[in-house]
Amino acid sequence: MAPTPFSVDICDPTPPKELPVHISLQVYAPNVLTRSLWWPSRRSGPPTAVLLFICGNPGIPTWYIEFIDAIRQRASSSSIAFLAVGHIGHAHDLPQPKDTRHLSLESQVEAAGYAQAALLEAFPGVSLILVGHSIGGYIAMQLARDNPDVSLVIGIQPTISHMAQTPNGKLLRHFFKPPFPQILSVLGYILVVTLPFLLPILYRTWSKHSLTVLKNFLTNPQCTLAAMTMAGDEMVHVMELDVKLLAHLRPRLHILYSHTDLWVGSNSDEVIRVLGEDNASRVKFTPVPHAFCISHSVETALAILPWVNEVTMSSDDNVS
Repeated sequence: MAPTPFSVDICDPTPPKELPVHISLQVYAPNVLTRSLWWPSRRSGPPTAVLLFICGNPGIPTWYIEFIDAIRQRASSSSIAFLAVGHIGHAHDLPQPKDTRHLSLESQVEAAGYAQAALLEAFPGVSLILVGHSIGGYIAMQLARDNPDVSLVIGIQPTISHMAQTPNGKLLRHFFKPPFPQILSVLGYILVVTLPFLLPILYRTWSKHSLTVLKNFLTNPQCTLAAMTMAGDEMVHVMELDVKLLAHLRPRLHILYSHTDLWVGSNSDEVIRVLGEDNASRVKFTPVPHAFCISHSVETALAILPWVNEVTMSSDDNVS
């Protein structure tokens, strides 16, 4: 077996002292890393299914702990494991890549592919579920394109077409072009460090955990720059809806949209049209905001749980 790209042995049957297990994923070279979180299955022994979660942008998996905990605790199967993967350059506690090309959207897709390949090598024959939030939904669909081992793909508010033409895209796309990312990343650092009371005032409804994650992100200008660089790539490369890919994934694809989502806009109409009326049950709408991980994690987990249970229970039946 090839050396694992993870910083810990995810196959170790010893129950971890604390969940989730904070690990790093090495891609390309020693200093090209992503922060990842690992939850082994509740039942001892190898999992029969693994859910690979791909973050939105910023790609910080600690923002999604409550969401994945909610799925893990309520899942019908006790033999499903979970891995949440962040994006290169977005973790405040990992080295930054020396080559900024690793911050591109294409590189983030490839990095998530490393995680997918490592899971399939660690657990041969496992049922693999890909769940992606926002641009993570786009990445999940790219990974599933040529991989028959993927049993299910779930896009949560996926940004898979015309990002620059969405309401938020039109408003913010110019700020993702130089020199604005460089300026704003430094400005954010200065404001947070010199005015520590500012974030709790601006985000008074956020939990202490969410505020801490945001503070850690903003106090590392390189992380902010990495996220804005990736966002600029999204504006350029997420354009026409990949109708062929959508049709190809249709039997395995489910999508959860928000009723009002300024990062998706009316693009969901085209997706539903391509999927067809007979696939309406594969698309749900929910009142939660795009940034659901801040205060609507449990509601979102409950919305996709039936889709997860359908696949994981089938996996359990196959090994019974």
